[in-house]
Amino acid sequence: MAGKLLLLRVYLDTGSLAGGGYYSPLHTSEECATLIPVPETETKSKLDFIDPDKVVDPCTRMPLRKYQPWEQSWLLHNDPRLDLGFYTGYYAPRGRLPRRPGHRLVRDDILGFIAGLAVYPSGFWGKWKRLQDIRRAFKNAVNSGLAGIYLVGFIVVKAVVNIESVGWNKALEMFPQLSQSPHYIRKYDHPVAVIGEGYIVKPPVKLTEPSHGLARMRPNSFLKRLIGDDAAIALAQSNYRRSRIVRIGRVWKLIDTLKEEGHNIERMNPSQQV
Repeated sequence: MAGKLLLLRVYLDTGSLAGGGYYSPLHTSEECATLIPVPETETKSKLDFIDPDKVVDPCTRMPLRKYQPWEQSWLLHNDPRLDLGFYTGYYAPRGRLPRRPGHRLVRDDILGFIAGLAVYPSGFWGKWKRLQDIRRAFKNAVNSGLAGIYLVGFIVVKAVVNIESVGWNKALEMFPQLSQSPHYIRKYDHPVAVIGEGYIVKPPVKLTEPSHGLARMRPNSFLKRLIGDDAAIALAQSNYRRSRIVRIGRVWKLIDTLKEEGHNIERMNPSQQV
């Protein structure tokens, strides 16, 4: 049955870097976020789509390198790609995509992406910062209740391709945009590709109650309304890593719910999507 919703936590987090990570910046005046991918650790190929000097943040129009510590740069595991309409991961138990019949994502389901975001001081990113300075500013944001978990975008599913079954050649023939998946440039990697229409939510939707700490952030009323009380509590208990599969109906219901809360839904580069 179509009309399911799955939420996955993606982008940079506190455990993403040696020495401690940090949340992506939320720019309140621009009503958008700079979404920083986690490090790509399984390839050293400095291709444009994983090079932080080449990948431009659509929120600020600055290279993502500006949002990395000056002494520590990393290649980007640039996935999901809302602009190209795909996410590549794995079925459980290796990954977080559900495998069981009735739970697997199919056409017209929704794969939503949530991320830790924090508000940094005005002008903070105008100059290079050391990791310890970024971490200090991030901790101040946490202590001030200016960090939380947000819904940042989603993909309306059009197809799901198990690349282990069809092979990369067939997958790229069907969906050429997958050549920009970081999994494609790894050796002997055959993920599952979720293909569809990518949307970004502006401003991102906060899903957690105001908190002065990151541990046990409680789900807020919007998240409970979106996926139900039990699923919201379970998501919080998993540190917002992956939600249960919930029945949500057609995508317009989600879009209407977000618009009722004052958020804009922007479709990303539809000419490049299936």
